[in-house]
Amino acid sequence: MLTHDALKCVLLILTILLPVSFAPVAGVTQSHQLLGTFFYPWFGHYNHWNLSGFQPPLNWSSRFLPSAFNIKDPAIALYDSNNTNVIFWQLQKMRQAGLDFAISSWWGRDSYDDAVLRKIIFGIMPRGDNPFRNLRWSIVYEKVRFVDPSIEEIVRDLQYLKATFGSSSSILRVDGRMVLFVAGAREGLEVYVEKWSEAAKRVGGLYLVLRDCRECSPFVGKADAWYQFAPANRIQFDSYYWGYASPGYWIYNESAPRLSRNPTEFANALRSLRESNVHFALIETWNDWNEGTQIEPGIDLLTGEGYGDLYVNLTRQIMKENLDAAAGQPTALLGILLLTVLAILVIAPAMWVRRRQRNSIKGAN
Repeated sequence: MLTHDALKCVLLILTILLPVSFAPVAGVTQSHQLLGTFFYPWFGHYNHWNLSGFQPPLNWSSRFLPSAFNIKDPAIALYDSNNTNVIFWQLQKMRQAGLDFAISSWWGRDSYDDAVLRKIIFGIMPRGDNPFRNLRWSIVYEKVRFVDPSIEEIVRDLQYLKATFGSSSSILRVDGRMVLFVAGAREGLEVYVEKWSEAAKRVGGLYLVLRDCRECSPFVGKADAWYQFAPANRIQFDSYYWGYASPGYWIYNESAPRLSRNPTEFANALRSLRESNVHFALIETWNDWNEGTQIEPGIDLLTGEGYGDLYVNLTRQIMKENLDAAAGQPTALLGILLLTVLAILVIAPAMWVRRRQRNSIKGAN
């Protein structure tokens, strides 16, 4: 039987353990947060490496050199997005980064990036040797950046995207609908929102994510979600829908970076992004080498040093590994709660017996 002092000790322990057992783990990403990145499948055999008259492999339109397969020879490292080995390498690195989904740039039906995306979705993702079969894909509609397509053209494009990709198990879905991002348009915000809302309604089955709604209250119900793309900033996020982190920004035809690469600052941005608990946590970008925003392994030509997997690993460690560590938390909490219950089962009878003894003594007196 527990003595009075022992009972006090157990009660003190319970007082400490109960609040701890129910306390949340600080900084753990919530279950609804999805980690994604923008992906560019437009690199051909020197295509897109040769912007503004650059002549690969002598020079190329990037301040960096991709280090695919750890190769530093530009004739090989300036890869073709349609190369199966390159795609496998990218999928392996995306898995290493802990991504949930990738958002592929799309410029139109039968464009080079459209062909590459079809190869990825239907030729690579179903393969048994695919290193990252759990990755999900979304699309960002980019044509609106330079033209103002009519609603009829948009509807035709959306019908094509839905018919072509919508049935794939590799497509990202929310509430059972295919997720579609739309780049910011040259039109005014109200026209942009109304046009895309109507087009998505006509096609149906799409989870519409529009860009750059600074004040969304007038447009509630016009889109399913919002996002921002502005990798010249280290980090931004809103209260719920979106947030992003950028490793840096140095466009190929500018003499100085707008946002210098700094692993410490990027890591801090990732921590803030993780703790923001936004729905779409975005890395901007995976491989936009032309604007120098990539986390894909590469070499900084300014220093001549390779940064390798640095940004890939930071993304995984900060955005995902804390979740892995927290996975044991329910087991730990269960153990604490079990000990609590057992302690109570011991305390209650002991206190009852002690009270009976006291009452018996009082009755005898």
